[in-house]
Amino acid sequence: MNDPQEQVLGWSRQANELIERYRQLAFGYRQLKRLKIKLDYQPKTSALEVTNFNRVVDQLADEYTAWNSAYTAFIEAVKALGNDKVDPMLREHAGYSLNRVTNYAKAQGELWNFA
Repeated sequence: MNDPQEQVLGWSRQANELIERYRQLAFGYRQLKRLKIKLDYQPKTSALEVTNFNRVVDQLADEYTAWNSAYTAFIEAVKALGNDKVDPMLREHAGYSLNRVTNYAKAQGELWNFA
């Protein structure tokens, strides 16, 4: 079995990659929101444009769900290792990452309402 601290470092790297991916998804969401506003004001919008738009929104929602599940698993894994096995610095990092993800996750409700 791997060293617990090495496991946490691996999860930490993965979590940071996931945070960056979500940052990109949030940017994509903002672009889509602008596009929807634009489409709403164009009466001659084709059905194909609307269909493609809805498909992209659904993909973003699916990616967010996968990302959120993976990050939650990371936090639970860190907690499960316990204080005696995880260096305090790593626990602090996990807490910091969790705070970051909480800030990003504020868009989750908007994303689902939008989809």
